[in-house]
Amino acid sequence: LISNLSFTNSSNIETDSVIELNADNFNQYVYNQKAITLVDYYLNWCSHCITFAKVWKQFAKDIGGWDSVVRVAALDCAADALNQQLCRSHRVTRFPRLKLFRTYSQQNRDFGLDFETKDRPTQLRTQLIDWLLKLNDSSSLNLNISPNSIASKNELFNAFPVHSEKHNLIFLEKHPKRLGVESLRQNREFNSTALSTFSTSSGTHLFAYKPID
Repeated sequence: LISNLSFTNSSNIETDSVIELNADNFNQYVYNQKAITLVDYYLNWCSHCITFAKVWKQFAKDIGGWDSVVRVAALDCAADALNQQLCRSHRVTRFPRLKLFRTYSQQNRDFGLDFETKDRPTQLRTQLIDWLLKLNDSSSLNLNISPNSIASKNELFNAFPVHSEKHNLIFLEKHPKRLGVESLRQNREFNSTALSTFSTSSGTHLFAYKPID
């Protein structure tokens, strides 16, 4: 049996993509925080947990730029008696088990929302985006996801003039909110841009990144 599964080899858990939690630091890192925390409850000897750990680590790296909004963590429920008790109090009976703790969750009252395990990091990311939109926490990403109505291309170009010295990015998408969050992840380095969305009469949605003046 493999019994040494660990998500971090660092002495400082905040330097790793996955925060290694235990009974002593769980409350500090999860409760009453301005960021969402995703927790993977696992057993260090569980073969399914060991396989999923690779997916979880890659997922954490993929959304590394979102650390102010979402933090990715893991808790070994087999490490010691205190961890076992904590997992039982959170009603965790199967492994691996994922839970999402909302912003400013309260100790002894909030035990996390179910977050499904997936086979690929991209599937986890899509699920996270859906949760962000459902919880309205996408506002923390500085997204304006309430679309404006637009009747013509002229209206669009009036809002985003072609003579601007700065570039504008425009996307077409049928699922506006999901793409809005995902495109922000992919263009996180463009801190000088702001996102607006427009709905057309045909049901297509336009996403435009406009430089902040």
